[in-house]
Amino acid sequence: MPAGPGPNGRGSSRVHLTRALDASLSRLGTDYVDLYQVHQPDDETPIEETMATLDGFVRAGKVRYLGCSNYSASRIVEAQWAAERIHATPFVSLQPQYSLVARDIEAEVLPVCARHGVGTLIYSPLAGGVLAGRYRRDRGPDADTRVARLRAWGAPTAQRFADGIVTERGLDIAETVAKVAAELDTTPAAVALAWAAARPGVTSVIIGPRTFEQYEQNLAGFEITLPEEHTARLDEVSGPVPGPLDGRAARR
Repeated sequence: MPAGPGPNGRGSSRVHLTRALDASLSRLGTDYVDLYQVHQPDDETPIEETMATLDGFVRAGKVRYLGCSNYSASRIVEAQWAAERIHATPFVSLQPQYSLVARDIEAEVLPVCARHGVGTLIYSPLAGGVLAGRYRRDRGPDADTRVARLRAWGAPTAQRFADGIVTERGLDIAETVAKVAAELDTTPAAVALAWAAARPGVTSVIIGPRTFEQYEQNLAGFEITLPEEHTARLDEVSGPVPGPLDGRAARR
């Protein structure tokens, strides 16, 4: 269950998170949730305050485990150290974006999670449908695709998000995924999911099928193991991944 950050500085985070959690518990008709995740970093609230508030939920029996989403490597470290300093409950999970199209977390986030005992529940493993072969260069998006629905919505933020889904690089990667799928007699979605699920540091993969057919294609991705030569091809077309930023990188 995601939780949003506090809207306006010190003190507001505690109130906001408490109200959000209580409202969620009421809607769900339950006394607790297994995993409660902070959806976005909050730049206006001290990390100690956020971790103390979340720890209060655990101590009250409303939450069993805590996690975060879209946190950078440095923020994960700050949160874990803050929890240790105030003797609070640390994060056990991170929900980051990760796919053949978006591999940036390999540089620093995944190693930090491994060192700090944080599991990863990756989202958007099909890159908004690009890796499932939902988009083509020779035609516009079908009406039932995510991009078409976002554009029909009309909101500027939705339009910007839609524009970022289909890119030339993403389509290049999707073409290789489709070729690998044909060679293995499976679907592009299954190949992309099998690649993501087998990556070092990935604990689990969040899928978001809209139809039963998509659901079946997604499940196939967890039942196949990609041969090494196919994995290497996918790694090559989707790389290279940027290295960690440090003094050596700055001098290059």
